[in-house]
Amino acid sequence: MPRPDTAPPLAYSERDLDSNNILSRKTRWRLRREGAFPQPREIGGRKLYVGAEIRAWLNDPQGWASEAIRRNEAIRQNPE
Repeated sequence: MPRPDTAPPLAYSERDLDSNNILSRKTRWRLRREGAFPQPREIGGRKLYVGAEIRAWLNDPQGWASEAIRRNEAIRQNPE
C-alpha cells in the first residue's frame, strides 16, 4: 500500500495485491466470481485493478459487495 506521504496508486496488479497480502489469488478469484471483490480492467494491455475500487473494498468489504450486487441487479433490470 502507498506510503502516507505519497499519492495512492491509480491501479494495482495481481503482484501488487500479492505483495501487500490482500487475500490470496484464489480467494480474490472466488470473491470476484461472487461479485464480492472488484473485477480487474484491461488498462494499457494489462489486467489491473482500479486503485479507488480496491481502497473502497479495503475500507468496507461487505458494503462494497452489497453495493456491487445492487448495481448488477439494476443493470440486469434496465439493460440499455
